[in-house]
Amino acid sequence: MSPSLRQKVGQLFIAGFHGTDSKDPWVDDVARQIKLGEVGGIILFSYNIQNSAQLKELTGFFNQLDDQLLISVDQEGGRVQRLAPVQGFQGFPSAETLSHQPISEVAACYRAMAKEMVSHGINLDFAPCVDLNPEGYKCPVVGDLQRSYSTNPSEVVSYAGALIDAFHAENLLAVIKHFPGHGSAQGDSHEGFVDVTDCWDERELIPFYDLTRQKTVDMVMTAHIFNAHLDPAVPASFSKQTLDLLRRQGYEGIIISDDLHMGAIQDHYDVIDATLQALNAGCDMVILSNNKAAAAGVSTFVPSPEILPILIDGVVAAVKRGDIFENRIDEAYGRVLALKKRLP
Repeated sequence: MSPSLRQKVGQLFIAGFHGTDSKDPWVDDVARQIKLGEVGGIILFSYNIQNSAQLKELTGFFNQLDDQLLISVDQEGGRVQRLAPVQGFQGFPSAETLSHQPISEVAACYRAMAKEMVSHGINLDFAPCVDLNPEGYKCPVVGDLQRSYSTNPSEVVSYAGALIDAFHAENLLAVIKHFPGHGSAQGDSHEGFVDVTDCWDERELIPFYDLTRQKTVDMVMTAHIFNAHLDPAVPASFSKQTLDLLRRQGYEGIIISDDLHMGAIQDHYDVIDATLQALNAGCDMVILSNNKAAAAGVSTFVPSPEILPILIDGVVAAVKRGDIFENRIDEAYGRVLALKKRLP
């Protein structure tokens, strides 16, 4: 049976939730969406993870509902790892720390990281961060957190490539981020609007171009940064002319927006409008974290299980109004299906 428009739209969302157990009300809501075929994936945060046994039980519950569900996490190492030692997991070094190690050792480390995630039911990791670390300054949410490998694009490509190859060897999907480059930003897009026009360097595009040309990249995540050099009107996540830079390089995989619940978006856009802008610009998937920490600068933000169904309704209505063409939905849906066919 062919999927409905509503199901195709739902597959374009990766959604966050609150809960740790299949009996939790919000988990039950997510399960209902999965059974309907109206969510492409979920994203796990530290508050969803208590320990190894609990995580395996939770992901196993979701996998029984849909064995092609994208079960994702942010696991970079260092300051950004949801499977952390405090919960009984291994713990891994940051990108900056690993950048001083031989590639062979880095590959072994990332292989171990991938094995831990896959053994706990995770099939998609929002890593590696391929943002450059500019000379003499560190972005508060990239370089300052040791998430960048280097100031040198070729070194970033080398270390990020080692991660991607190690992940693929363990059947784990990888996502390079944050296009077109967040490393030079002097603010935090979790808290609000960030303009990189005066500090961004075209060299920040190189890791994205070089890695996507290798045809190994599963997804590219956008940055919610404003860069007037690339688009004088809207942030990168909503900019067709910015995202088309990737397509002109021959990249045909999924482009996914960074979390639409981040402060940079919540401050300026209604979430339905933000979703439509991202999809129309060329994003094939969007993240809705439902994580208050993502909207750190927005006191009015309230996570809710109702957000995803409302957004699906909003996008379906927009298709019927002609505000977004159904062939754009079909194009994005096709890319999601193609990626999911590669899951074990």
